[in-house]
Amino acid sequence: MKGVRRQGKNSWQIQIYTGNGPDGKAQRRFVTVHGKKGDAEKKRNELLVTLAKGVPIPMGRLTVAEHLNNWLEGYVKTRCSQRTLDGYQSMWSIT
Repeated sequence: MKGVRRQGKNSWQIQIYTGNGPDGKAQRRFVTVHGKKGDAEKKRNELLVTLAKGVPIPMGRLTVAEHLNNWLEGYVKTRCSQRTLDGYQSMWSIT
């Protein structure tokens, strides 16, 4: 499957194209999955669905607040009502 390659014994690297950056260059995210190739393919499919929903794929470790903010900006703001967005922001005190 394109986008999944062996990285080591029981280790696979996933490559996801996330669009062009501000400089016009292609941006990719790389994720390492330990286990079987099927596990890596499943994770890649999950990441593609997440990306299709408008939620950005993080470039490494994020805090919970950073993840929630990305989700609010990428998914909730584009797919939910303003009232829902306001409710989530008030619950988590995130702006």
